Amino acid sequence: MSQEIPEAQLNTPKNSVANIIHYTFPKSSVKDLVSMLSGHKVAVSNGSACAANHAHKSHVLLAMCFSEDEMNRSLRFSLGKGNNEKEIEYVIEILKNMLYK
Repeated sequence: MSQEIPEAQLNTPKNSVANIIHYTFPKSSVKDLVSMLSGHKVAVSNGSACAANHAHKSHVLLAMCFSEDEMNRSLRFSLGKGNNEKEIEYVIEILKNMLYK
């Protein structure tokens, strides 16, 4: 994704699990991105899995020294064994269309 969307900042540590990818989109409203991706049947999350369905800020992202602004501009993508490269390319195309329209 970083090659296709240069401003997307990869936050996933190298020693992380391979199926979870976390990006910050500095110039974008994550609420808008989540809404638009959901409209394309793409499930993503804002924040860490530990904070899903909670109103408080993610202690994981705070420990990673994320500012409140960065937390509000970040998306977590979780892939399963049923996902394939074509689906990943589909998500990247949707994001490019949203970010560069």
